[in-house]
Amino acid sequence: DALAAAGSWGSTIFLLKQKGLKPDIFSYSAASKACEKASQWSASLEVCSACHSDAIEPNVVALSAIISVCDKGFQWKRAIDVLNGIQKFGPEADVVVCGAAVSACGRSGRWKQVVTLLQTM
Repeated sequence: DALAAAGSWGSTIFLLKQKGLKPDIFSYSAASKACEKASQWSASLEVCSACHSDAIEPNVVALSAIISVCDKGFQWKRAIDVLNGIQKFGPEADVVVCGAAVSACGRSGRWKQVVTLLQTM
């Protein structure tokens, strides 16, 4: 949490990749939040990928942070991809996660996608 508060996404990812370190969902959630605070959408997607590689299912907190950082980076398509992944494989998407995806599409002027998302909520 201290790393996330400091926006030290690079340090967080470095720690997660260390040999012998056994990251858990809390580690990945902290890394996702750190990426969100630093507005590093590509690093956030790396964290999500690493989480899957370690056979750890990301939780709603981590996924919400990933979608939010995609929103900040005008990466509406990636936000939708993450949301679609949640709906297929992950935990149930809550209103915060769906709202973040709506925001990502809205910020990028993708109003058709906004309407589609709102209809599926």
